[in-house]
Amino acid sequence: MFALLPDAPEDLGKWRRKILRYALTAGVDGRVLLHSRRTTTTIHSMKDTRKKTFSRRKDPTQERSRVTITRIIDATWDILGSDGAKAVTTRSIAARSGVTVGSIYQYFPHKEAILFELYKRRLAEVANTLEHLTSPQMVALGPMEWDKLYTKTFDKLGWNQGTQLELDKACRLDRGFEKLLQKHFVKIENRLAWLYRNFYPEADEETIRVLAKFLYGIERLEAKLLQTETGRGRELVRSWRTEILHLFIAKFKK
Repeated sequence: MFALLPDAPEDLGKWRRKILRYALTAGVDGRVLLHSRRTTTTIHSMKDTRKKTFSRRKDPTQERSRVTITRIIDATWDILGSDGAKAVTTRSIAARSGVTVGSIYQYFPHKEAILFELYKRRLAEVANTLEHLTSPQMVALGPMEWDKLYTKTFDKLGWNQGTQLELDKACRLDRGFEKLLQKHFVKIENRLAWLYRNFYPEADEETIRVLAKFLYGIERLEAKLLQTETGRGRELVRSWRTEILHLFIAKFKK
C-alpha cells in the first residue's frame, strides 16, 4: 500500500501518524511507504515487528504431555514426507496427529514453533549419533572402516532423503533456524576435529580445524544432493564423496 504525502512539512508528521496507526490497528502485512520530497520512511506492521518466539508454550511435565508433543512432531514429519512443506499447517498437523488444534496451541504458539522443535530434535539426533560414533572403540576402527559405519548409520537418519529437504524448505527463511544451525555446525565441527586429531595425530591444530570444517561441508553438500538425485546421479554423488575422503586419508596416513 502506498500513500503519497502532501509536500508541506507541517502535514508530514500528521499523515505519518495516521498511516502508522492504521497499519498497527489493521494488522497490515508488508510495508507502508511514506514518501515526501526529501524523506522516505519504511514502516512495518505490528505483525512484522513483533518478535516471534520459537519456544514451546510450556515444557511437558507428565508422560501424557510428552506423548502428545511427540505425536505432533511425528505428524509434522509425516506431512513433510508425504505432502511437502506447503501442506504443513496447524490444521493438517491436527488432522494427522489426532490432537485438536486447541491442544496444539497449548504447547506451540504457531506452526513455526512446531517446525523449530522438529528441527531441534533432528539436530540433537545427529549430535548424539556422532558422539556415539566417536567413542574410543569406534575410533579404533580406523578412518576407512569408521566412514563405512558412519555412512550406514546416517543413512538411517534420513538426512539425505526428500523429507529432510521439505523440512529445510519450511525453515530456510527464518533467522531463528539459521542461529540454531550455526550452533549445531560448530558443535559437529568440534567433534569431528577431535576425531581427526585421533586419526591423524601428526597434523597440526590449524590443519585439523580446517579439515573438520571442509569435510563436514562435503558431508552437507552430499546430503543436499542426495535429497534430489536419483538412480545414477546418487551413485555419482556417493562415489565422488568417497574419492575426496580417500584423498585425505592418503594425505594424512600415519
